[in-house]
Amino acid sequence: MPILKQSGVADFNVRMKTNLNIIYLGDGVGIQFAHALQEASNATDIQVIRYDTDKRNKISQVAKTSDGGHIAGLRITGWFHESGRDLMNAIQPNAGGGWMESDVSEMKNMINEWHNAIEQDQELGVFLPEEIDQACEINGFSCTKRGFDVAVHQIATEWIYRESTGDGFEFLEQFTLKSIEDSIQLIIDTFGVKIIILQTIPIINNIRNVKELITANERIWTFAEQFRKRQENQVDGKRVILLIMDIGALSIFLTLHNALAIGTVSQESASDLIHVHSESAFKQRFHFGNQDFINATMKALDKPLLGRLKMQKQSNVSKILSHSCGEYMDEKKASEGYRCLVKNTFSMDGLQWCMDTMAGRINAAQGCLLQCGLKSSRQGDLETVKICESECNALYMTLLPISATRG
Repeated sequence: MPILKQSGVADFNVRMKTNLNIIYLGDGVGIQFAHALQEASNATDIQVIRYDTDKRNKISQVAKTSDGGHIAGLRITGWFHESGRDLMNAIQPNAGGGWMESDVSEMKNMINEWHNAIEQDQELGVFLPEEIDQACEINGFSCTKRGFDVAVHQIATEWIYRESTGDGFEFLEQFTLKSIEDSIQLIIDTFGVKIIILQTIPIINNIRNVKELITANERIWTFAEQFRKRQENQVDGKRVILLIMDIGALSIFLTLHNALAIGTVSQESASDLIHVHSESAFKQRFHFGNQDFINATMKALDKPLLGRLKMQKQSNVSKILSHSCGEYMDEKKASEGYRCLVKNTFSMDGLQWCMDTMAGRINAAQGCLLQCGLKSSRQGDLETVKICESECNALYMTLLPISATRG
């Protein structure tokens, strides 16, 4: 894709120093982001607490950074809700949002005093937190638990779709403000964090149309506004800083330029969104609470997101042609399951990100937003969150060259 070859767009990496304790909650994509930040912060040791039944995927893990911080990951296959607590049959490879309290307990032990993880075994059933404490005593290290400083939450949209029953399933009926609020409150209660970075929803295979994508992301921004207003009345010790990482907007700009490159959208249809993108770093005009951005996205991507590419092995799943392929394919070939011979360089499969290309921009956004949270918590001014958050998203959740956006 031509734009990704431009200087300053995707040709940089990030190195970060942090002594923060950061927990990532999300599906495989969320764990991708955790791994990227672990690498950027020079993690010296990674301990796995739980694998899935096939021993292929890490369900829970903690890494120690070289500057005394920790970056942990908890893989969730659905909403992070109370209903998923200790729900063993709802952990990957199954949907349902299962998570184990004993895993969280061991994470908190490890960030307080580093040690070899007490690994949990899927086949042995549920461990109680007190059993973890007994094990740490036997092994001669402290059982004192420490809370995390920051949570980064990637809502496991793919798995929420998988819980559907038939073609008439309404994703938006489950993607409610209350569902988002329940997740965020449980994160606060479970991990003790004072800063939360909540990601918007990117374009993925499961998204059925652009209106659905926009509506889900409007709800994330609406929730953020409501949450921040409530936090204004909290005393400093209980105040939680919420920031939005607009990965959804980045995916829209990527898909737009890919669609232009392969010919699935016209320059005329794309013109308004290109204009919004070209000015976004200076006016912060884009996000899913901004009607100009929404209108431009609808105009540019309404038809391109409807073009589907049938997957040969999974007949019930299809990819979005303009998002997954680096070449044009006519409708007949796409419906017959022809493979995309030319891949794009930002998404491996319509779900996972190509971190060789995108890790620099993603890590830069995460680092920038972390600084916003720390700055706001020190100054006690929640209004600074919006300004700083907007600047971070304009810098890194676009495709404008970094040198240009920084002036």
